[in-house]
Amino acid sequence: MGYFAFVNMKKILMIMMLIGFVCAKDDKITFSVYCKAYNKNLGSKAKYIDKMIRQVVPQEMTNYIPAKNTLSVMRKFYKGVKPTASYLYKSFKIRPNFRKWLKSKGVDYLIICGMNISRKPKSLILFYRILPVNSEGDETKFVRSRTWKGMQKRVAQLLQKSMLAKHVEELKSGKSDNENKGWFNEELPSGLAKSKVPGQYVWQQDLSTMVYVPGGSFEQQEIPGYYIDKYEVNNEQFCKFLNSNKDADVTQWIDMESTHSLIQSKDGSYVPKEGCELYPVVEVSWLGAEEYCKWAGKALPSKNQWLKSFHGGEQIPDIKNGQVSLVDNPLQQRTFPWGEEAPDLFVYRCNYHPQKADADGYGWLAPTIAFDGLGDSPYFCSNLSGNVWEWTADEEAEQRFCYGGSWNSGLETLKKPIEVSSEETKSDIGFRSVLTTE
Repeated sequence: MGYFAFVNMKKILMIMMLIGFVCAKDDKITFSVYCKAYNKNLGSKAKYIDKMIRQVVPQEMTNYIPAKNTLSVMRKFYKGVKPTASYLYKSFKIRPNFRKWLKSKGVDYLIICGMNISRKPKSLILFYRILPVNSEGDETKFVRSRTWKGMQKRVAQLLQKSMLAKHVEELKSGKSDNENKGWFNEELPSGLAKSKVPGQYVWQQDLSTMVYVPGGSFEQQEIPGYYIDKYEVNNEQFCKFLNSNKDADVTQWIDMESTHSLIQSKDGSYVPKEGCELYPVVEVSWLGAEEYCKWAGKALPSKNQWLKSFHGGEQIPDIKNGQVSLVDNPLQQRTFPWGEEAPDLFVYRCNYHPQKADADGYGWLAPTIAFDGLGDSPYFCSNLSGNVWEWTADEEAEQRFCYGGSWNSGLETLKKPIEVSSEETKSDIGFRSVLTTE
Protein backbone atom coordinates (compact mmCIF):
# COMPACT_ATOMS: atom_id res chain seq x y z
CA MET A 1 0.00 0.00 0.00
CA GLY A 2 3.19 2.17 0.21
CA TYR A 3 3.58 5.50 -1.51
CA PHE A 4 1.97 7.25 -4.42
CA ALA A 5 2.42 10.27 -6.67
CA PHE A 6 -0.75 11.86 -7.96
CA VAL A 7 -1.89 15.06 -9.65
CA ASN A 8 -4.35 17.18 -7.70
CA MET A 9 -5.42 20.30 -9.57
CA LYS A 10 -2.30 22.51 -9.79
CA LYS A 11 -0.21 20.51 -7.36
CA ILE A 12 1.87 17.37 -7.68
CA LEU A 13 2.04 15.75 -4.26
CA MET A 14 4.48 13.04 -3.31
CA ILE A 15 2.91 10.78 -0.72
CA MET A 16 4.58 8.92 2.08
CA MET A 17 2.35 6.35 3.79
CA LEU A 18 2.93 4.85 7.21
CA ILE A 19 0.72 2.01 8.30
CA GLY A 20 0.91 0.47 11.74
CA PHE A 21 -1.09 -0.87 14.63
CA VAL A 22 -1.26 -0.81 18.39
CA CYS A 23 -2.04 -3.84 20.52
CA ALA A 24 -3.02 -3.88 24.18
CA LYS A 25 -2.19 -6.95 26.19
CA ASP A 26 -2.68 -7.00 29.94
CA ASP A 27 -0.87 -3.85 31.12
CA LYS A 28 1.28 -3.56 27.97
CA ILE A 29 0.63 -1.88 24.62
CA THR A 30 2.32 -3.55 21.68
CA PHE A 31 2.99 -0.94 19.04
CA SER A 32 4.11 -1.47 15.46
CA VAL A 33 4.59 0.91 12.52
CA TYR A 34 5.36 0.15 8.89
CA CYS A 35 7.40 2.91 7.23
CA LYS A 36 8.65 3.33 3.69
CA ALA A 37 9.50 6.48 1.75
CA TYR A 38 8.68 7.00 -1.91
CA ASN A 39 10.41 10.35 -2.34
CA LYS A 40 14.10 10.49 -1.45
CA ASN A 41 13.55 13.85 0.28
CA LEU A 42 11.11 12.16 2.64
CA GLY A 43 13.07 8.98 3.20
CA SER A 44 14.91 10.28 6.23
CA LYS A 45 11.70 11.64 7.75
CA ALA A 46 9.84 8.33 8.14
CA LYS A 47 11.89 7.16 11.09
CA TYR A 48 11.20 10.44 12.93
CA ILE A 49 7.43 10.11 12.52
CA ASP A 50 7.74 6.50 13.66
CA LYS A 51 9.74 7.64 16.69
CA MET A 52 7.22 10.36 17.60
CA ILE A 53 4.36 7.87 17.55
CA ARG A 54 6.29 5.42 19.71
CA GLN A 55 7.11 8.16 22.22
CA VAL A 56 3.41 8.47 23.05
CA VAL A 57 3.67 5.12 24.82
CA PRO A 58 6.17 4.92 27.72
CA GLN A 59 8.92 2.38 27.14
CA GLU A 60 8.00 0.36 30.21
CA MET A 61 4.50 -0.16 28.77
CA THR A 62 5.62 -1.00 25.25
CA ASN A 63 6.39 -4.11 23.24
CA TYR A 64 7.66 -2.83 19.90
CA ILE A 65 7.47 -5.30 17.00
CA PRO A 66 7.65 -4.98 13.19
CA ALA A 67 4.43 -5.09 11.14
CA LYS A 68 5.74 -6.82 8.03
CA ASN A 69 2.54 -8.76 7.42
CA THR A 70 0.13 -5.82 7.68
CA LEU A 71 0.31 -4.74 4.04
CA SER A 72 -0.11 -8.22 2.56
CA VAL A 73 -3.11 -8.89 4.80
CA MET A 74 -4.73 -5.57 3.86
CA ARG A 75 -4.29 -6.33 0.16
CA LYS A 76 -6.12 -9.60 0.72
CA PHE A 77 -9.17 -7.88 2.22
CA TYR A 78 -9.14 -4.81 -0.06
CA LYS A 79 -8.86 -6.35 -3.52
CA GLY A 80 -9.66 -3.95 -6.34
CA VAL A 81 -9.27 -0.85 -4.15
CA LYS A 82 -6.74 1.74 -5.24
CA PRO A 83 -5.03 2.84 -2.01
CA THR A 84 -4.52 6.47 -3.01
CA ALA A 85 -3.72 9.03 -0.37
CA SER A 86 -7.16 10.57 -0.86
CA TYR A 87 -8.84 7.20 -0.24
CA LEU A 88 -6.82 6.44 2.88
CA TYR A 89 -7.35 9.96 4.25
CA LYS A 90 -11.08 10.29 3.61
CA SER A 91 -12.78 7.00 2.78
CA PHE A 92 -10.82 4.12 4.27
CA LYS A 93 -12.78 2.03 6.75
CA ILE A 94 -11.87 -1.19 8.55
CA ARG A 95 -13.81 -3.91 6.74
CA PRO A 96 -15.42 -6.72 8.80
CA ASN A 97 -13.00 -9.49 7.74
CA PHE A 98 -9.99 -7.26 8.27
CA ARG A 99 -11.38 -6.22 11.66
CA LYS A 100 -11.70 -9.90 12.58
CA TRP A 101 -8.07 -10.47 11.63
CA LEU A 102 -6.93 -7.45 13.64
CA LYS A 103 -8.86 -8.65 16.68
CA SER A 104 -7.28 -12.09 16.36
CA LYS A 105 -3.90 -10.38 16.72
CA GLY A 106 -5.02 -8.37 19.74
CA VAL A 107 -4.90 -5.08 17.85
CA ASP A 108 -6.66 -2.09 19.43
CA TYR A 109 -5.94 0.61 16.86
CA LEU A 110 -4.98 0.81 13.22
CA ILE A 111 -2.81 3.82 12.39
CA ILE A 112 -2.44 5.37 8.93
CA CYS A 113 -0.17 8.33 8.36
CA GLY A 114 0.63 10.23 5.17
CA MET A 115 2.91 13.13 4.31
CA ASN A 116 2.61 15.40 1.28
CA ILE A 117 5.03 17.89 -0.21
CA SER A 118 3.16 20.90 -1.55
CA ARG A 119 5.10 22.89 -4.12
CA LYS A 120 2.91 26.01 -4.19
CA PRO A 121 3.17 27.23 -1.51
CA LYS A 122 6.17 25.17 -0.50
CA SER A 123 5.14 23.39 2.68
CA LEU A 124 4.76 20.04 4.35
CA ILE A 125 1.31 18.54 4.88
CA LEU A 126 0.83 15.56 7.15
CA PHE A 127 -2.23 13.62 8.24
CA TYR A 128 -2.67 10.72 10.58
CA ARG A 129 -5.70 8.59 11.35
CA ILE A 130 -6.11 6.45 14.44
CA LEU A 131 -8.95 3.95 13.89
CA PRO A 132 -10.25 1.92 16.87
CA VAL A 133 -10.61 -1.75 15.97
CA ASN A 134 -13.25 -2.49 18.62
CA SER A 135 -15.57 0.41 17.77
CA GLU A 136 -16.56 2.71 14.91
CA GLY A 137 -15.14 6.15 14.19
CA ASP A 138 -11.61 7.48 14.11
CA GLU A 139 -9.40 10.37 15.13
CA THR A 140 -8.07 12.29 12.13
CA LYS A 141 -5.58 15.15 12.27
CA PHE A 142 -4.30 17.30 9.43
CA VAL A 143 -1.15 19.38 9.96
CA ARG A 144 0.50 21.94 7.69
CA SER A 145 3.91 23.54 8.28
CA ARG A 146 6.50 25.39 6.27
CA THR A 147 9.33 23.70 8.14
CA TRP A 148 10.08 20.14 9.20
CA LYS A 149 10.91 21.37 12.72
CA GLY A 150 7.49 23.01 12.99
CA MET A 151 5.84 19.84 11.68
CA GLN A 152 7.60 17.67 14.27
CA LYS A 153 6.59 19.98 17.10
CA ARG A 154 2.92 20.13 16.08
CA VAL A 155 2.57 16.39 15.45
CA ALA A 156 4.20 15.63 18.79
CA GLN A 157 1.74 17.97 20.54
CA LEU A 158 -1.24 16.35 18.82
CA LEU A 159 -0.06 12.82 19.57
CA GLN A 160 0.29 13.67 23.24
CA LYS A 161 -3.43 14.54 23.22
CA SER A 162 -4.52 11.62 21.04
CA MET A 163 -6.79 8.72 21.93
CA LEU A 164 -3.67 6.55 22.01
CA ALA A 165 -2.18 8.73 24.74
CA LYS A 166 -5.51 8.62 26.57
CA HIS A 167 -5.44 4.81 26.41
CA VAL A 168 -2.04 4.88 28.08
CA GLU A 169 -3.40 7.09 30.87
CA GLU A 170 -6.28 4.65 31.43
CA LEU A 171 -3.86 1.73 31.68
CA LYS A 172 -1.78 3.70 34.17
CA SER A 173 -4.76 4.49 36.38
CA GLY A 174 -6.57 1.21 35.86
CA LYS A 175 -9.79 3.20 35.43
CA SER A 176 -12.13 4.02 32.55
CA ASP A 177 -13.87 7.33 31.97
CA ASN A 178 -17.30 7.89 33.47
CA GLU A 179 -19.51 7.60 30.41
CA ASN A 180 -22.12 10.00 31.83
CA LYS A 181 -19.67 12.79 32.61
CA GLY A 182 -18.00 15.20 30.20
CA TRP A 183 -14.50 16.62 30.20
CA PHE A 184 -15.63 19.38 32.58
CA ASN A 185 -17.41 16.87 34.83
CA GLU A 186 -20.72 18.08 33.40
CA GLU A 187 -23.69 15.75 32.86
CA LEU A 188 -23.74 14.69 29.21
CA PRO A 189 -26.97 15.08 27.21
CA SER A 190 -28.41 11.87 25.79
CA GLY A 191 -26.83 11.15 22.40
CA LEU A 192 -23.53 12.88 23.20
CA ALA A 193 -20.41 10.85 23.98
CA LYS A 194 -17.04 11.94 25.28
CA SER A 195 -14.32 11.48 22.68
CA LYS A 196 -10.94 10.00 23.52
CA VAL A 197 -9.48 13.35 22.46
CA PRO A 198 -9.38 15.68 25.50
CA GLY A 199 -12.01 18.41 25.28
CA GLN A 200 -13.92 16.82 22.39
CA TYR A 201 -17.26 15.01 22.05
CA VAL A 202 -19.20 13.10 19.36
CA TRP A 203 -22.90 13.72 18.62
CA GLN A 204 -24.66 10.49 17.61
CA GLN A 205 -27.15 11.81 15.04
CA ASP A 206 -24.70 13.31 12.53
CA LEU A 207 -21.41 12.02 14.00
CA SER A 208 -20.15 15.58 14.36
CA THR A 209 -17.21 16.41 16.60
CA MET A 210 -18.29 18.95 19.22
CA VAL A 211 -16.60 21.02 21.91
CA TYR A 212 -17.98 22.42 25.15
CA VAL A 213 -18.38 26.09 26.02
CA PRO A 214 -19.07 26.39 29.77
CA GLY A 215 -21.78 28.75 30.96
CA GLY A 216 -20.94 32.22 32.17
CA SER A 217 -21.09 35.92 31.45
CA PHE A 218 -20.39 37.24 27.96
CA GLU A 219 -21.16 40.71 26.61
CA GLN A 220 -23.07 41.50 29.84
CA GLN A 221 -25.31 38.48 29.32
CA GLU A 222 -25.41 35.17 31.17
CA ILE A 223 -25.12 32.37 28.62
CA PRO A 224 -25.81 28.78 29.74
CA GLY A 225 -23.27 26.14 28.78
CA TYR A 226 -23.55 24.68 25.28
CA TYR A 227 -21.75 22.43 22.82
CA ILE A 228 -20.76 23.67 19.37
CA ASP A 229 -19.49 21.84 16.29
CA LYS A 230 -15.71 21.89 16.10
CA TYR A 231 -15.93 22.10 12.29
CA GLU A 232 -18.41 23.47 9.77
CA VAL A 233 -21.07 20.99 8.59
CA ASN A 234 -19.55 19.12 5.65
CA ASN A 235 -21.06 17.78 2.43
CA GLU A 236 -21.16 14.18 3.63
CA GLN A 237 -23.21 15.16 6.68
CA PHE A 238 -25.56 17.38 4.69
CA CYS A 239 -26.17 14.59 2.16
CA LYS A 240 -27.31 12.28 4.98
CA PHE A 241 -29.82 14.95 5.97
CA LEU A 242 -31.04 15.40 2.37
CA ASN A 243 -31.38 11.65 1.85
CA SER A 244 -33.58 11.38 4.93
CA ASN A 245 -35.87 14.08 3.47
CA LYS A 246 -36.22 12.93 -0.15
CA ASP A 247 -39.88 13.98 -0.35
CA ALA A 248 -39.09 17.57 0.62
CA ASP A 249 -38.49 20.45 -1.77
CA VAL A 250 -34.76 20.72 -1.18
CA THR A 251 -34.42 23.64 -3.60
CA GLN A 252 -35.39 25.89 -0.67
CA TRP A 253 -32.43 24.55 1.29
CA ILE A 254 -29.57 24.30 -1.18
CA ASP A 255 -28.84 25.45 -4.73
CA MET A 256 -27.37 22.36 -6.38
CA GLU A 257 -27.66 24.02 -9.79
CA SER A 258 -24.88 26.41 -8.86
CA THR A 259 -21.48 25.59 -10.33
CA HIS A 260 -20.06 26.09 -6.83
CA SER A 261 -22.28 23.47 -5.18
CA LEU A 262 -20.35 20.37 -4.12
CA ILE A 263 -23.46 18.18 -3.79
CA GLN A 264 -25.23 16.42 -6.65
CA SER A 265 -28.20 14.12 -7.25
CA LYS A 266 -27.07 10.71 -8.51
CA ASP A 267 -29.09 7.50 -8.95
CA GLY A 268 -31.88 8.76 -6.72
CA SER A 269 -29.64 9.89 -3.87
CA TYR A 270 -27.73 13.01 -2.90
CA VAL A 271 -23.96 12.55 -2.83
CA PRO A 272 -20.93 14.83 -2.49
CA LYS A 273 -18.93 15.40 -5.64
CA GLU A 274 -15.86 13.20 -5.77
CA GLY A 275 -13.26 14.20 -3.21
CA CYS A 276 -15.51 16.84 -1.62
CA GLU A 277 -16.92 14.85 1.30
CA LEU A 278 -15.03 16.81 3.97
CA TYR A 279 -15.45 20.24 2.41
CA PRO A 280 -18.01 22.56 4.07
CA VAL A 281 -21.46 22.57 2.51
CA VAL A 282 -22.04 25.83 0.59
CA GLU A 283 -24.87 27.32 -1.49
CA VAL A 284 -27.04 26.48 1.53
CA SER A 285 -29.73 28.92 2.67
CA TRP A 286 -30.50 29.88 6.25
CA LEU A 287 -33.66 27.78 5.89
CA GLY A 288 -31.57 24.78 4.84
CA ALA A 289 -29.18 25.26 7.73
CA GLU A 290 -32.09 25.56 10.16
CA GLU A 291 -33.74 22.38 8.85
CA TYR A 292 -30.48 20.47 9.07
CA CYS A 293 -30.09 21.51 12.70
CA LYS A 294 -33.62 20.33 13.51
CA TRP A 295 -32.91 16.98 11.86
CA ALA A 296 -29.67 16.64 13.83
CA GLY A 297 -31.38 17.56 17.12
CA LYS A 298 -29.39 20.77 17.43
CA ALA A 299 -29.80 24.46 16.53
CA LEU A 300 -28.03 27.31 14.80
CA PRO A 301 -25.90 29.30 17.24
CA SER A 302 -27.14 32.65 18.44
CA LYS A 303 -24.96 35.67 17.74
CA ASN A 304 -23.55 35.63 21.28
CA GLN A 305 -22.99 31.87 21.27
CA TRP A 306 -21.01 32.19 18.04
CA LEU A 307 -19.01 35.18 19.31
CA LYS A 308 -18.26 33.55 22.66
CA SER A 309 -16.96 30.49 20.81
CA PHE A 310 -14.73 32.87 18.82
CA HIS A 311 -13.40 35.15 21.60
CA GLY A 312 -13.76 32.93 24.64
CA GLY A 313 -15.59 33.83 27.83
CA GLU A 314 -14.09 34.82 31.15
CA GLN A 315 -12.58 31.34 31.41
CA ILE A 316 -11.28 29.00 28.73
CA PRO A 317 -10.12 25.37 28.76
CA ASP A 318 -6.54 24.33 29.32
CA ILE A 319 -5.27 20.81 28.60
CA LYS A 320 -2.33 19.30 30.47
CA ASN A 321 -1.45 15.60 30.57
CA GLY A 322 -4.84 14.66 29.15
CA GLN A 323 -6.72 16.58 31.85
CA VAL A 324 -9.00 19.53 31.06
CA SER A 325 -9.36 22.49 33.41
CA LEU A 326 -10.55 26.10 33.19
CA VAL A 327 -8.18 29.07 33.32
CA ASP A 328 -8.69 32.83 33.00
CA ASN A 329 -8.98 34.07 29.43
CA PRO A 330 -6.08 36.50 28.80
CA LEU A 331 -7.58 37.85 25.54
CA GLN A 332 -11.33 38.34 25.91
CA GLN A 333 -11.35 40.82 23.01
CA ARG A 334 -9.03 38.88 20.71
CA THR A 335 -8.96 39.92 17.05
CA PHE A 336 -8.80 36.37 15.73
CA PRO A 337 -9.80 33.05 17.30
CA TRP A 338 -6.15 32.16 17.97
CA GLY A 339 -5.10 35.60 19.28
CA GLU A 340 -3.69 38.77 17.77
CA GLU A 341 -1.19 37.46 15.21
CA ALA A 342 -2.04 38.00 11.54
CA PRO A 343 -3.33 34.81 9.88
CA ASP A 344 -0.30 34.61 7.58
CA LEU A 345 2.38 35.11 10.26
CA PHE A 346 4.92 32.24 9.87
CA VAL A 347 2.16 29.77 8.97
CA TYR A 348 -1.34 30.26 7.56
CA ARG A 349 -3.96 29.84 10.28
CA CYS A 350 -7.10 30.13 8.17
CA ASN A 351 -8.39 30.06 4.60
CA TYR A 352 -8.92 33.65 3.47
CA HIS A 353 -7.98 35.90 0.51
CA PRO A 354 -4.48 37.34 0.95
CA GLN A 355 -2.72 39.14 -1.90
CA LYS A 356 -2.40 35.83 -3.74
CA ALA A 357 -5.64 33.88 -3.52
CA ASP A 358 -3.97 30.47 -3.19
CA ALA A 359 -1.04 31.52 -1.00
CA ASP A 360 -2.60 29.68 1.94
CA GLY A 361 -2.70 26.48 -0.10
CA TYR A 362 -6.28 26.76 -1.38
CA GLY A 363 -7.76 28.73 -4.29
CA TRP A 364 -11.18 28.79 -2.68
CA LEU A 365 -12.71 26.33 -0.19
CA ALA A 366 -10.58 24.13 2.06
CA PRO A 367 -11.57 20.88 3.82
CA THR A 368 -13.07 21.57 7.23
CA ILE A 369 -10.07 19.95 8.95
CA ALA A 370 -7.38 21.64 6.82
CA PHE A 371 -6.36 24.18 9.49
CA ASP A 372 -7.14 22.02 12.52
CA GLY A 373 -4.94 23.09 15.42
CA LEU A 374 -3.45 26.08 13.59
CA GLY A 375 -6.28 28.57 13.93
CA ASP A 376 -8.45 27.08 16.67
CA SER A 377 -10.47 29.26 19.02
CA PRO A 378 -10.07 29.09 22.83
CA TYR A 379 -12.65 26.27 22.84
CA PHE A 380 -10.90 24.33 20.04
CA CYS A 381 -13.29 25.36 17.23
CA SER A 382 -11.68 25.36 13.77
CA ASN A 383 -12.36 27.82 10.93
CA LEU A 384 -14.25 30.47 12.88
CA SER A 385 -12.17 32.81 10.73
CA GLY A 386 -12.17 32.18 7.00
CA ASN A 387 -13.25 29.29 4.75
CA VAL A 388 -17.01 30.05 4.85
CA TRP A 389 -19.24 32.68 6.43
CA GLU A 390 -21.46 31.02 9.03
CA TRP A 391 -25.19 31.47 9.52
CA THR A 392 -26.45 32.40 12.99
CA ALA A 393 -29.97 32.32 14.41
CA ASP A 394 -30.34 36.08 14.98
CA GLU A 395 -32.59 38.14 12.70
CA GLU A 396 -32.95 41.88 12.17
CA ALA A 397 -35.22 43.54 9.59
CA GLU A 398 -35.73 40.17 7.85
CA GLN A 399 -31.97 39.74 7.50
CA ARG A 400 -29.80 37.05 9.10
CA PHE A 401 -26.27 37.59 10.36
CA CYS A 402 -23.28 35.64 9.08
CA TYR A 403 -19.93 35.75 10.89
CA GLY A 404 -16.31 34.78 10.39
CA GLY A 405 -15.45 35.74 6.82
CA SER A 406 -14.61 33.26 4.08
CA TRP A 407 -12.10 32.13 1.48
CA ASN A 408 -13.15 35.22 -0.47
CA SER A 409 -12.55 37.69 2.39
CA GLY A 410 -9.71 40.12 2.84
CA LEU A 411 -8.08 40.61 6.22
CA GLU A 412 -10.46 43.35 7.42
CA THR A 413 -13.57 41.52 6.19
CA LEU A 414 -12.73 38.59 8.45
CA LYS A 415 -13.57 40.82 11.43
CA LYS A 416 -17.04 42.03 10.38
CA PRO A 417 -20.44 40.30 10.07
CA ILE A 418 -22.63 40.52 6.98
CA GLU A 419 -26.42 40.50 6.62
CA VAL A 420 -28.08 38.06 4.21
CA SER A 421 -31.73 37.12 3.60
CA SER A 422 -32.92 33.69 4.79
CA GLU A 423 -33.56 32.43 1.25
CA GLU A 424 -30.25 33.53 -0.27
CA THR A 425 -27.44 31.09 -1.04
CA LYS A 426 -23.77 31.86 -1.73
CA SER A 427 -20.60 29.99 -2.63
CA ASP A 428 -18.94 31.18 0.56
CA ILE A 429 -21.67 30.68 3.19
CA GLY A 430 -21.99 27.56 5.33
CA PHE A 431 -22.79 26.88 9.00
CA ARG A 432 -22.16 24.90 12.16
CA SER A 433 -24.61 23.94 14.90
CA VAL A 434 -24.93 24.01 18.68
CA LEU A 435 -26.43 21.78 21.34
CA THR A 436 -27.76 23.61 24.38
CA THR A 437 -27.75 22.07 27.84
CA GLU A 438 -30.73 23.99 29.25
